[in-house]
Amino acid sequence: MMPVRRVSANLAVMVAISLACGLSWGWERAPYGIALSVFVPLLWSASGSRSGAFMVMTAYFLATSRGLPHGTGIFFASAAPAWFGWALWLTAASGNAGIWAACWARSKHKRCAGLLAALVLTTIPPVGIFGWANPLTSAGFIFPALGFAGLFALTTVWISVIADHRRLAMLGAAIAVAANIGNMSASAQAPALWVAKDTHFGRLGGDGDDFRAMYERVTATQEMADELPPGATLVLPETFLGLLTAGGMPLLEDLRATVASKGGRLIVGAQVFSRPGSLDTDNVLFVVDASGVTQMRQRIPVPVGMWHPWAAGSTNAYPFAAGVHRVDGRQVAYLICYEQLLMLPVLTSFWHRPEVLIGAANDWWARDTSIPTIQAQVMSAWARLFDVPVIRATNL
Repeated sequence: MMPVRRVSANLAVMVAISLACGLSWGWERAPYGIALSVFVPLLWSASGSRSGAFMVMTAYFLATSRGLPHGTGIFFASAAPAWFGWALWLTAASGNAGIWAACWARSKHKRCAGLLAALVLTTIPPVGIFGWANPLTSAGFIFPALGFAGLFALTTVWISVIADHRRLAMLGAAIAVAANIGNMSASAQAPALWVAKDTHFGRLGGDGDDFRAMYERVTATQEMADELPPGATLVLPETFLGLLTAGGMPLLEDLRATVASKGGRLIVGAQVFSRPGSLDTDNVLFVVDASGVTQMRQRIPVPVGMWHPWAAGSTNAYPFAAGVHRVDGRQVAYLICYEQLLMLPVLTSFWHRPEVLIGAANDWWARDTSIPTIQAQVMSAWARLFDVPVIRATNL
């Protein structure tokens, strides 16, 4: 048996490496840094004990979500005490790490099964609603263009290393090299005349009583649409139009007339009441074109901040909805803000074989954190894995 000091030193090194893997998320100078999370399940496996596994995974999740305390403080402002963001950060990280720790076992074969269990449990609700920074996200950079086969290949490599099946692990590495070489010569191109516009309007949403603010943004949208060539598709951020009440719907019709006159389309975020007389809302992307106005509903809003079904005024969740829509004759998958960090919405959408991936976010509250960069990197990872173009619009 190893001396206690040596075991502790080894664990400290693994925790430090896991922390570094987490910090690689959101580093603008290294957009492929997410790929380092491929090592995290191996560190989890080698941690030597369930408590060690918890420490390794806690370090990783704390590092990946490091922007949460500051961003949460801005998001809730005076509506929550100063410690709330720190409590949410620690609770979410330890909750994710706790699942991984519970799935750890001393037997190699049981650890292989535990790895599969941890991946599944942190993907599906209820844990999956908080299960961000899943190490499987690295598949987009390790096995590009292989889609679901890439997720299977990465999982197989992890199991092979844990079970000490070296030949199988080497085969996986060879496939990864071949996939990356192939992806260097061919990558998905965005559809012609599809344009995403980032905006800088600060806080958006929740201003349904402020008709002037809504009108200003509708006017800005019309101006952007006017500048586009005929037949273009304009994508704008989440909740760009704020809370669109019945009184604001005619403005949406005005937008439809504008884009329809040029044979184009508009995809723009807003909040709408889910039904007459209800305080609950849906967070949607409106698809506006000559045929009319349709909605693409967010499936998993931010827990606590937006989705709080125990109180009136919650944003509704539809976690098992398809998350795809037909736009300009193309099957489009969409991920709205928080959904970009989770596995379930991605897997559900790509099961329907979309041709384009749209990301819309309203990150005014997180503009001084790593969160917007992480969202962009995650979107890039999924687009690479499934070999589709990504079109992303963010408000800061």
